[in-house]
This record gives sequence, C-alpha cells and structure tokens, in this order.
Amino acid sequence: MRLELFTSKTCANCKVLKKHLKELLGELGEDYDRVVSERSIEDSEVMAELLMLNVDSVPVIRIGGELFGWDRIRDKASLKKILTEHKK
Repeated sequence: MRLELFTSKTCANCKVLKKHLKELLGELGEDYDRVVSERSIEDSEVMAELLMLNVDSVPVIRIGGELFGWDRIRDKASLKKILTEHKK
C-alpha cells in the first residue's frame, strides 16, 4: 500500500490525521515512513495539483488514485475502513 498525505504546516486536523495514520498503519503491520508520502501545500506545485483536482482544503489522502477529504477520514473508524480496503 502507498498513499499520499496532503497537509499544511498550520493545519490542526492534519496533525490529528497523521497521528491516526501512524497508529492505524502500525496496527495493519505497515510502516508509516514506507507507506506515506507527505506533500505540503506550501509547495506551489502541490497546491496547483490539488486545485486541478477541485480540492481546496487539507488534509486529504490519495490512495490508488482515489481522494479522501477530511469529511470522510475525520474519525478513526472510517479511516481504518479505508486503509483496510486498500491494503488488499
């Protein structure tokens, strides 16, 4: 499994999501640093990429080309379900 985590330095929800990802990936036997590619919207190219995908807020994760915004990943149970489904 590989995923991209889109964040910003000032985003409180990004910090929460990162913590949950580390915990859940550990439970699934995955290493956060190996699985997750962190991408900051402070990088103008990253921001432009998200805007082209009609995404205007972070945090967002992308797994296998599918985007998941904060509304779908804010609670740990929903995030775990998404990670489990994409681990297969």
